[in-house]
Amino acid sequence: MSWLSLLLALLKMAQSLFDYVERNKLLDAGGARAIQEQMEELNGRVKKALAARDAVARDADAGKLHDDDGYRKD
Repeated sequence: MSWLSLLLALLKMAQSLFDYVERNKLLDAGGARAIQEQMEELNGRVKKALAARDAVARDADAGKLHDDDGYRKD
């Protein structure tokens, strides 16, 4: 085995190691991006639910709502 073939083998091993590391970094980044998008969607849903709750509380007339717990006689 000559020095040149040994050097080429070492370079190929280093290249494959760098490719492996880069691929794992890209997969991790893709997973983080997917989680971020899901969290943003969930945040939008929570904001919408809070706005709906506030709208109901704002629009409700306390005099017209009955607190019917089953035990009231009036």
